[in-house]
Amino acid sequence: MKPSSEELDNLYNKQHLTTYQIADMLGYAQQTISEWLIKAGLDRRSKQPTRDELYAMYITEGLSCRQIATKTGFSPSGIKKWLKEYGIERRPTGGYGLLARGIEPPSREVLYHLIHFEHKSYQEIGKIYGVDKTAISYWMKKNDIPRPVAWDTRKKGNRPILPSREELVALYESGLSMNAIGDIYSVSGSTIYKLSLTYQIEIRLDGWGEGKRYLCQDGHMVRSVYEQHVDDWLFAHHIDHTYEPRLPWDRRYRADFLANGWYIEVWGVTNNDAYEQRRKQKCQQYQQQNAPLIELPIYFFSQQKRKLLERRLTKCLTTPLLTAP
Repeated sequence: MKPSSEELDNLYNKQHLTTYQIADMLGYAQQTISEWLIKAGLDRRSKQPTRDELYAMYITEGLSCRQIATKTGFSPSGIKKWLKEYGIERRPTGGYGLLARGIEPPSREVLYHLIHFEHKSYQEIGKIYGVDKTAISYWMKKNDIPRPVAWDTRKKGNRPILPSREELVALYESGLSMNAIGDIYSVSGSTIYKLSLTYQIEIRLDGWGEGKRYLCQDGHMVRSVYEQHVDDWLFAHHIDHTYEPRLPWDRRYRADFLANGWYIEVWGVTNNDAYEQRRKQKCQQYQQQNAPLIELPIYFFSQQKRKLLERRLTKCLTTPLLTAP
């Protein structure tokens, strides 16, 4: 609903909101707000602050351009333009203006320790000092502190132990995909792919059996006969399911299936220490997230264990009770 002239006057002239702020508040375009102000005969703010006024706010009070814009009702870009016109020197981004606001930057030793010993991210350090990450970058450059390696920040200094050539060949020849091997070592599939090139391992098409896929009754193309059996069972029991969904708590990794709220993992490799370790880690993640999980070891698919497999899969017939982690 279009606001009345009194409402516009209150927002624009008494509350000193900008036309952009009013537009966001009321859900209209900025140009529409400007037209309504003109038609209502309301005085538009056109007088820019004097040099003394701008100097007092920017230098004496230590306000940012955005804070001055909010205070005066102008845009941040207009404030920056007038600072330049008045010859008022701008502060470096994330720099000296922090002191004016009572924010004391850390010493070089403290900052270096936070970055290279505690392996905190720029965002984490910014929260400690009440600044954004641009200030951290500025402080590092000022103190000649080298940037951290991505792994140091992501893994808190615990860099992943990648497989040897022999280990990688054994896993790859077992039929695991690059992504599946990456899951074992907590890295991406692209990292394993690059490592394979370094080791000069011949790359096959992704998947089991040199890239072979298995067609399921619902049209899914899966990587193994075990997954094909599970997919066909879900389809036969009219259970909506997703193949290889990403895990919401760690988007780098995938489950084998998500069916009616249940995650399903087919553990298809045996006698491999690295795979077994990753299986335990992944199960621990499911437990920590209170995520409903159905585990299907490879021996479940033998003729003697088919009834056990069927009983395990019947969990999917009911929606699990979800609890917060």
